[in-house]
Amino acid sequence: MKKVVNIVIENDGYLIRNNTEECEYTRVMPQGILRIPGIPFYNTAWKQAGEDLKPVVTDLVDVVNSQYRKVSNASAMVAYPADATDADKAMIRQTMEFAGFKTVAMISKTAVLGAEGIENYIAISASERLVILEWYRSGEPTECKYYNKLAVGRRRLLDDIESIQKRHPGAPLRVYVFDACNELGGLYDVGKVVNGVKTVWLLDKCAAVTFKLRKKNIKPLDESAEAVNMPVVSIAKEENESVENPAAEAPDNGKQP
Repeated sequence: MKKVVNIVIENDGYLIRNNTEECEYTRVMPQGILRIPGIPFYNTAWKQAGEDLKPVVTDLVDVVNSQYRKVSNASAMVAYPADATDADKAMIRQTMEFAGFKTVAMISKTAVLGAEGIENYIAISASERLVILEWYRSGEPTECKYYNKLAVGRRRLLDDIESIQKRHPGAPLRVYVFDACNELGGLYDVGKVVNGVKTVWLLDKCAAVTFKLRKKNIKPLDESAEAVNMPVVSIAKEENESVENPAAEAPDNGKQP
């Protein structure tokens, strides 16, 4: 039987899907690495080892081995941040290969909604570096905007969302706020929140297709399983601002025209 470990790259570590029937995960940050604001941890996890650079993977491997017995017998399905560059993706893939996974498949964190047939939508997420706004059409991010994480205002984001809505034919696009680190709480009223549990659950579905796993019933998600806390970094609602965003209540019919 194929073993696939689902891993989400978040700003505060790896979310590693537990080997349980319920959709649960363990959050792991590599120990002993340098944390620099604005630089992803998976970057500073690479250290000089003699003449080579090697990633710190001990904590990652320990959790995987405790859940799946042996990392070398498993493949990895990895969801990376929306602003990941080609260099970032190569670094993440090499980290997973160095950890011992025999096969590594990767997908953008904000693309996992495709597992539910949702193809046309607006995604908001926050990486270690930026806040990212993406317009997905037919399952691909065809327009992306990047904002200074410490300086972006809520009004700017709402204006850019409105601009996309005006250019989209048909019913309003649904907005999804991807936030497993409680950084975008000031936008929770703008769209549907996709927290860590929901992301891992969607990654289950992506892995089933990618690795051609035997069909099994993926349990319906209890969306109350992970409490939504107040944000650490909040894009606050401005004084006297009213939210008029029909996308927040638009239906999840991702195959809109």
